[in-house]
Amino acid sequence: MDEKLRSQSSLNLLASQNGYPIERKVIDTSGRLDSLYDASTDNLVDRHSARSIEIKTPLQRSVCRLFSGDQSRELNSFLRDIDFDDAIRQSICLQMVTPSGVGRLIEYNRPINEKTRFLYYSYRDRKEKLNIKALKADKIVGALRDPTKASHMITKILWSIEILCIIQIPNNQSVNAIDHVLLNICNQLKNNQIPIQLNDTDRRLINQLTDTTVFGSE
Repeated sequence: MDEKLRSQSSLNLLASQNGYPIERKVIDTSGRLDSLYDASTDNLVDRHSARSIEIKTPLQRSVCRLFSGDQSRELNSFLRDIDFDDAIRQSICLQMVTPSGVGRLIEYNRPINEKTRFLYYSYRDRKEKLNIKALKADKIVGALRDPTKASHMITKILWSIEILCIIQIPNNQSVNAIDHVLLNICNQLKNNQIPIQLNDTDRRLINQLTDTTVFGSE
């Protein structure tokens, strides 16, 4: 895959003191294995690049989800549907981190209601893993000039591309018909059937969806 199209989707972080691992959705894509991380602010503290890593191919390469809008929900809550946990969503709400990629969903300024559709797609390229024992991380963290800021070390990265398409269904269109087409597209993406195959009727319906916004890997 072209390196320009490759982005981090999620990180596994190993705690420096108790060895307790956590997982975070990526905000800052400059992190690499062996980089140090402050989980209290969701920011990188020190950027390293590990020499010896294990690389694996994910068992599930393509992920696609289709879900509906709900005007009773806050915009930030939809991040949960694309694998942003509560901790990283709180960091975004408190402006401790600047969202990027699909996380920029929170910048969406159109009304969200029952005629809003979210189409999320991710292609997982590879997993990189750093083999390090749980309680060894504190020795590396302690070697920093300012070790108090780092709470975790990045030990696993899932590299992928992500796309989130927000679609507003026009009032003059059949919601059921649009949902049928979008579900068909989603199923093809799940099965890595690219390019997408649509009949003339479905293609005409898709071309009439003019109110769309796309966020993707940066």
